Amino acid sequence: MKVYELLTERTSNIKHVTVKQHPDIKEKNPRLGSGYEAKVYADKTGGTVIKEMPITTDVEDSATYQYVDMVMSNQDNPFFPRIYNAKLYTHHTMGRQKLVIQMERLTDFNSEKVAHLLPQLLAQLGVDEFDVSQQSREHIQQMRSGSYPDESGGGTDEQKEREQRLRRNETLGDLGDVLYKRFNSPEGRIKLIQGTDNAQLKLALKKTHDILQKGASSPSSTMKGDLHDSNIMVRLTPHGPQLVITDPVVTFQSWD
Repeated sequence: MKVYELLTERTSNIKHVTVKQHPDIKEKNPRLGSGYEAKVYADKTGGTVIKEMPITTDVEDSATYQYVDMVMSNQDNPFFPRIYNAKLYTHHTMGRQKLVIQMERLTDFNSEKVAHLLPQLLAQLGVDEFDVSQQSREHIQQMRSGSYPDESGGGTDEQKEREQRLRRNETLGDLGDVLYKRFNSPEGRIKLIQGTDNAQLKLALKKTHDILQKGASSPSSTMKGDLHDSNIMVRLTPHGPQLVITDPVVTFQSWD
């Protein structure tokens, strides 16, 4: 019995399928974006997306596989994305593997739709809004040219809109830097865990930290923390915005 068949017996979250040809997601689904590992496509349902990721290591050493498996065991945690289906496709002769998941469609963290919600989102992460905003102001001052409106509110409407967009993007960039630096080390992750009084966020961070720590103990693992503003999305609910951590871990693998 092969390794991936043994793993299928230990977990029912991700279905393992042996195929003669990997499914061609891009043939029928418009591409929405891509990251270091994942490619994201629109689903015909409209309310979900399809993500596909190569698995180029043993699944035990794949941060992506381990994270998806863990998230599917914790679907009651609002900080995790809702995953409705997950399959690991293995080519029957070449052995190449591709993980394909169907998950809820979320709003980008840096979208204008949620810019006004930034204070609430920062509070959920336990990040000090004043510190991030101060860094943003300093960066904006450095990037501002003579055509930008001054702090007194002068300038055209177009200039004011450009200034607001710049301020928002810099604030989000600073937030991303803070999160990335903290999350990329065991000490930083522990500080994030200890720094929040939200029990569900604490649990989400702890479970992700455990995956990375397990990877660190394996000589063959290339797992790394990868939490930043592009790997955080927002679920808009009638009760307010909910942060969702989508891809906080990475294995050094890429598409051909």
